[in-house]
Amino acid sequence: MSFPGKTTSSVEYNDPQASFCTRVLQRMNTFRHQGLLCDVTITAEQTDFAAHKGILAASSDYFQALFTTAMIEKDSEKIYLEVSSSIVNDLLTFLYTGKTDINEANVIELLVAADYLVIHELKEQCADYLVHLLSSVTCIKIYTLALQCNCPVLRAKTERFILKNFVSVLENEDFNSLDCYQFEGIINNDDLVVNGEEDVYKAILLWMNGCEERKPYFERLFGLLRLSSLPEDFIINNIENEPLVRQSPTCKSLVHQRLHSSTFSSTSDDIVQVIQPRKCLRKEFQGLVVVGGISGGKVLKDTLVFNPIDKSWTALEPSECEREEHVVVACKGSLYVIGGMKRSQSIDCYDPRSNTWSTVAHLPERAITSAGVCLDCKIFIIGGKNGFETVSWVYCFDPSNNQVQRAASLTFPRKALCAVALEGEIYAIGGCTYDNDSLNVVEKMNPNDGNEWKQISPLREHRKYASAEVLANKKILVVGGYQDTNPTALDSCEVYSTETKEWQMVCSLVMPRAASAMACIDNQLYIVGGRTDRRSTDTIEYYDENNNQWCMSPVTLPYPCAWMQCTVLDVPKTLLHDTAQTP
Repeated sequence: MSFPGKTTSSVEYNDPQASFCTRVLQRMNTFRHQGLLCDVTITAEQTDFAAHKGILAASSDYFQALFTTAMIEKDSEKIYLEVSSSIVNDLLTFLYTGKTDINEANVIELLVAADYLVIHELKEQCADYLVHLLSSVTCIKIYTLALQCNCPVLRAKTERFILKNFVSVLENEDFNSLDCYQFEGIINNDDLVVNGEEDVYKAILLWMNGCEERKPYFERLFGLLRLSSLPEDFIINNIENEPLVRQSPTCKSLVHQRLHSSTFSSTSDDIVQVIQPRKCLRKEFQGLVVVGGISGGKVLKDTLVFNPIDKSWTALEPSECEREEHVVVACKGSLYVIGGMKRSQSIDCYDPRSNTWSTVAHLPERAITSAGVCLDCKIFIIGGKNGFETVSWVYCFDPSNNQVQRAASLTFPRKALCAVALEGEIYAIGGCTYDNDSLNVVEKMNPNDGNEWKQISPLREHRKYASAEVLANKKILVVGGYQDTNPTALDSCEVYSTETKEWQMVCSLVMPRAASAMACIDNQLYIVGGRTDRRSTDTIEYYDENNNQWCMSPVTLPYPCAWMQCTVLDVPKTLLHDTAQTP
């Protein structure tokens, strides 16, 4: 990982302007050591450091405010800092050169000083260094430091580490240093990894025993315990007679409900019990399911699932025939494959509970290169082609009765489009009318309000065979695709805001992609496979929201593949046994 403040060799030697700036700062650093042209002295631990106000102000928001606003230090020639002299030396080295030696001995004090002096780049480097020091022994201290110094990225990565290694973290004596709100945030997190809910109960008691003054918090923490995930004998033998539980009418009521009700639910006004088990204890996991596609010139019938927890691919029951240019949509716990080249009118259902496929309905017309979305537990199949002719029709399939009905048609025919559903409306995006063109047209339709398609702001770029997804912030992201007859895919991405009603270009993909599959699991967006020109890829990218960039995943598809489709589905963990193989 590189940092904004570090000068890389490619910049230093290949960019004359950057090389000139580097040499100037190097000379200024030499002047500093020589005391030449210095106009301020920084004192720490009775040690003086000569410096230049201009360099300090340009490198630190703190010093800029100090020297340019009506503060008593504005015209002072001496500044006192309450840090060690060695840290001042490291700070000045960074402010003049953009780099300094960060190590285990100085990283904490250096981060605190960088936060106080508002040196953003140095904070980022220190935070990145601390990530590599994360362990069951260090994580609590680093987590507390991230909160103290307002380092959101470090905090998020440390939280993930604590959640993943919670049981071993409990053995660390620093565990009891967490305050109630920090501890509450951890045990209330659905991503907490434990061997059983018993671990959470033991953690609550351990935290409570750390300080007598914590007893008033017990009810609140006990309410976060998922009693429905605990065996009855554990509740009877370990919880029911616990003094802290017996002293609380609210806790006693929750225990009584759990032991005497087959459908446990809280009726307390103060505490709302979470009934669903934590992710790690559920019988299912949320996976990214990929169906069909083309690999090495071969059309596939494969059904694969990607487990985001252990980053593995597993082969599920393959579909009944090869799939390409089809639609894949998840609805009410099942996966539906609609149309495509071989079964262009069929609606086939995959049931993850039984790991089986079945044909449940047929469309009145062929659907190839169509788009599909799920809205209000119904599936809408949009546009495409019926063979050689591009169509504008839209059909609505209801899985509750397996009936197909005609819906409002698009304003004009198009195929190879993508679509999303957002806040009760369906958006049909891009595509093409003929094989040699591409479109930037975007339409939307509300099935419950007028049932009529209306064109809205067009895409910034024409796209066909692009991918689209709704982000956590309720914006629509459109990625990659082809333009006209150009065989090279796009790497550009754009976002639509329903508030501004405009499209804006955002960070590009690492590599150009078209005919890819894209889906979002737990706010983590993945784009899988696709083509860059005439070659398929097995690579996967994910969107790093913290740094606003796409990153290449170390995990790949089992084989290069394009023209597949994917969705997110709850899959039984019992199916995680057959490793996906190259076709």
